[in-house]
Amino acid sequence: MKYIFTLLVIISFFLLQANTVSQREPVRFDLIQKNTIQNDSLSFQIYPNPLKDNHLYIISTGSGEKHNEIFNVFGEKVVEAFTNEESLQLDGLTPGIYLFQLHQDGQKGLERLVVP
Repeated sequence: MKYIFTLLVIISFFLLQANTVSQREPVRFDLIQKNTIQNDSLSFQIYPNPLKDNHLYIISTGSGEKHNEIFNVFGEKVVEAFTNEESLQLDGLTPGIYLFQLHQDGQKGLERLVVP
């Protein structure tokens, strides 16, 4: 008899717990969506790519001063230049793949640059 009473107490305890769990608010997971459209992206082109004769031409939609930065694959800035011209003389870059970042008129853009 004691065994049955203990068993009923345990079962009623678990039933009570299950009832309170089902009355709780469900946990809500919101997905964070990455915005892939950047309002500050600048449309521009660089050529020749791969680089030839250490001379790079930059054609952009902006009209202000160009702030040019070139980064190696380790994220280190290897070139920084400010110019109003449409070309850059790039001496001393070792062969490899670089990221070319252009800032102009409050916008920025990024392109890959290959140096053979």
